[in-house]
Amino acid sequence: MIRSLTGWRYVFAVVIFLHHYLIDGKSALQAGGVIGVTFFFMLSGFLLAYGYKKRLLTREMTTCDFWKARVVKLYPLHLLCFAAIFLLGIRSFAMTDLPKAALNLLLLQSWVPLSDYYMSYNAVSWFLSDELFFYLMFPFVLPVLLNSSGKKIAVGAGIFAILYSTAAALIPLDHYHAYFYINPLFRFADFVFGIPVFRIFDQRRQATGGHASRAEAGAILLIVATFILFDYIPKPYHYCSIIFWGPVAILIYTFTISSFSVIYPPPSASRETHCVLPKSTGARKRRKPLQNRTGGIFSQGLSCRAIQLFGEASFCFYLIHQQAILVGRTFAAKASLDTDNLPALLVFLVLTTLSSVACLKWIERPITRWLKRKLT
Repeated sequence: MIRSLTGWRYVFAVVIFLHHYLIDGKSALQAGGVIGVTFFFMLSGFLLAYGYKKRLLTREMTTCDFWKARVVKLYPLHLLCFAAIFLLGIRSFAMTDLPKAALNLLLLQSWVPLSDYYMSYNAVSWFLSDELFFYLMFPFVLPVLLNSSGKKIAVGAGIFAILYSTAAALIPLDHYHAYFYINPLFRFADFVFGIPVFRIFDQRRQATGGHASRAEAGAILLIVATFILFDYIPKPYHYCSIIFWGPVAILIYTFTISSFSVIYPPPSASRETHCVLPKSTGARKRRKPLQNRTGGIFSQGLSCRAIQLFGEASFCFYLIHQQAILVGRTFAAKASLDTDNLPALLVFLVLTTLSSVACLKWIERPITRWLKRKLT
């Protein structure tokens, strides 16, 4: 587990929450949806490569076992949220909606470029539809991206850039949301880009670190600048996530490498800080690390117990947050309470966070453990 990235999961889940929370009919953070989703797709590719590289490449884990593990992660909570749409009275079922319901239940809705389909029922589940496709493809793309030469990857990236640019020129602007933001084939690029980021990290994971806090601050400032500059990008191009790959990749890489690097003493340090091998072996002296790094001050802040818990619950948070806003605002309206303000937003955020932690502890983890026992 990379603790700082677990912390960032909660931060970007909140960013997406702010995107969906409307104040006076406007998103509290317009850039939150696009940049937040880009982060999660790229992080997914990075973490899967980090966690499954050895097991899949050495065939310690079969492709089918990998798929089972990922389906167990996706489906239980998705099905519960789907049922909650009806139990909470958010929507009633009609036979004419059967095709939409079937595609949604099977997590295939994001392949249909119609908002009535990909935003049906629990609208945010389109993200899971994309993830399911990524999981199916991951065992096949992982060895290619980790074993191919840098030259081949660069050529592939160039071909992709040409195809992406061609699609951007040919697809009508009012279809950008359906294709560039939702469609799994286009968003697959976000996921795939996370794997080369892991490859670069994997080659440097033992690098010496001396200025972790400054590097982390720089990565955070770059992300903040991306949010600020977002409003200056023409609206249709908001959905072209390729614009945000650089800042997001730098954030993920910086916080990961700072957590794995080590501090070595200077060459002039005293002999007590060195590990001296016997002269009879003919070996050279090796410098012993003064300490293992846990990252800079930002990583340490993100690694506190509460943020870690919220980060672990970020999947639950993401799936329930839109329903929580809808139901909460319905009850608030019946009580004549105004929710178009910052205090109400903060109350909704706190309640959604606490609900996601409860969901993690009492629903997601028990169901996941039970299904894993049944499937193994």
